[in-house]
Amino acid sequence: MLGIPRRAQIIAAGLVTASLSIGSIAWASWRLAGSGNSTATAGSVVELRTAGHAQPDTALYPGAITGLLITVANDNGFPVRVTTVRPGSGRISIDEKHRSAGCHTSGVALTEQFFNVSWAVPARSEATFLLPESIRMTEDSDSACQDATFRAPLAVIGRSDAH
Repeated sequence: MLGIPRRAQIIAAGLVTASLSIGSIAWASWRLAGSGNSTATAGSVVELRTAGHAQPDTALYPGAITGLLITVANDNGFPVRVTTVRPGSGRISIDEKHRSAGCHTSGVALTEQFFNVSWAVPARSEATFLLPESIRMTEDSDSACQDATFRAPLAVIGRSDAH
């Protein structure tokens, strides 16, 4: 081989093979192994806000059941799936004018203790949903409650809907 002694050829071939092997091991070690620390900060979760009113064009009167239109505001940076609507803290209240006029027994109540729903609310937005047949007025309502405005506190429960 070009005048190179056989012994030098064997040594050179061994060095080339060793260099390739060491280089491959070093590359594999660099490519596949690693350790270290990383940190991430979780974003804070903002409570959902709700507002609602009786279903349009359906009056609430003694013996009647109607739906609620519920608006859910999501100020979080991720979408939310509302799964439950339930009574909020506090009682259903009556506007001052009608309470002063004698509307003490309104008979207004939610029809269920909780409602299972599946409402998607995009990040940083609001959406309105109909909760059918969800509020009623019993026959025991005071006559002074006619045309009154009732405030029913509601709570919604949901989870992140991020994919």
